[in-house]
Amino acid sequence: MPPPSLMHPLSAVIYQSDHGYTLGEYNKPCSKQEPYDNVLRIPGAIMGPGIKAGGQEEAMISNIDITPTILDLAGAPIPADADGHSLAPLVVTEANPHFAPLSEEARQAVRGGWRDTVLSQYKSVGTYDSSHCAIWYPGCGGDGNGRVLAPGGYRDYDDVWYKECGAACEEFMPRPSEEEEITALKARANCQLGHDQKPPAAPAGQPKNNYWVDSTETNCWRAIRVRNSTHNMMYSEYDCSWTFATRDSAQWNELYDVDSDPYQLHNIFYSTNKTSPSMTQAFHEQLAKVFQCQGQPGYGSNPCP
Repeated sequence: MPPPSLMHPLSAVIYQSDHGYTLGEYNKPCSKQEPYDNVLRIPGAIMGPGIKAGGQEEAMISNIDITPTILDLAGAPIPADADGHSLAPLVVTEANPHFAPLSEEARQAVRGGWRDTVLSQYKSVGTYDSSHCAIWYPGCGGDGNGRVLAPGGYRDYDDVWYKECGAACEEFMPRPSEEEEITALKARANCQLGHDQKPPAAPAGQPKNNYWVDSTETNCWRAIRVRNSTHNMMYSEYDCSWTFATRDSAQWNELYDVDSDPYQLHNIFYSTNKTSPSMTQAFHEQLAKVFQCQGQPGYGSNPCP
């Protein structure tokens, strides 16, 4: 965060980290395209007029809240069709030129009515290059420097490398043939394959498919993270057709009780679906509702929580 001395007195700064990076969790090597807490729960900070230093907010905050917060702090109206909510009522506790701080009682009322469910979603388009995984997993066909083992030696499979460097690179690192790339990718897939996933066939003319982290056949999902007085759960549905017609039409489902399983390692969906199908159906319906929500309370028939 910038020191206050470098900021305009009416400036506000919002800082967030990138998504968490998996390095072996869930039997996946290096990626951040999963619905788990270690990926999605990221640190954030906000500073500006009326925001007291050292505060901490436990409300379930999402990226969709950033725009309404900026508008609120700038004294601009929040559009009724905005999905998120302003954090200003929660974080502004002292004088602010555009937002009058709430009383502590009113602030607690806002917290009490804050959402207990956050939506996340990821639809793979197959563009995330996974060759960098060799940096972290030299045992999976890499040399520890971002290169993977192919027939004829270690090669760098980053297309950008060749596009930027061109013929000069070809002199000391000849580009592998398509057959060599496919051979190396198959070897890498066998080492890095995730649970319940299989490497799809490489499309014609595109030998560099991305398997587990950005597979257009397996890694497309929507999920809700629920945290309230009775539940601390994560529920997800995978469906690369992106239709999500029913609970049981998904390619697979996940349900985790985060209180008893904080690292989300034991999927209880299928056992719960046998013993308490009404519970899993309720999670499906809640996810479907949030997935289709739009706008502030009072906007349309399905406003966002």
